[in-house]
Amino acid sequence: MTKELKANAQSQRSDLGGGHYGYLSLVLPQVEYLTLPNAANLVLPIAPAPFTIPAGTTAVQSMVLKSAWESDTKAYLEYMHMQLALKNQISQSIDMRYLKAIRNPVTNSITRSVLEILN
Repeated sequence: MTKELKANAQSQRSDLGGGHYGYLSLVLPQVEYLTLPNAANLVLPIAPAPFTIPAGTTAVQSMVLKSAWESDTKAYLEYMHMQLALKNQISQSIDMRYLKAIRNPVTNSITRSVLEILN
């Protein structure tokens, strides 16, 4: 299963971790990932706060702020979707009874990251 997860993670383009290995950094421990050629330290995207324009901001500054916010939001959503896709792959590969301990009892979603599940 780990080989398939690695293959799927690499098949999607991402700028995270240097941008050379797709989302492989979601599957490999950072120490191992950093041994790869051209790999960079992984900085996970965080959910951006709601978009606001500070008072006194010019139209050009507003456009720059909005563009940066949209870029951050896109990176975060792509990261979350990839985590979800890999977790779904894990769910389909492992018997449900083994995953019960890491599922939220209300939402039935897996509450750990892919890397935490694999370790």
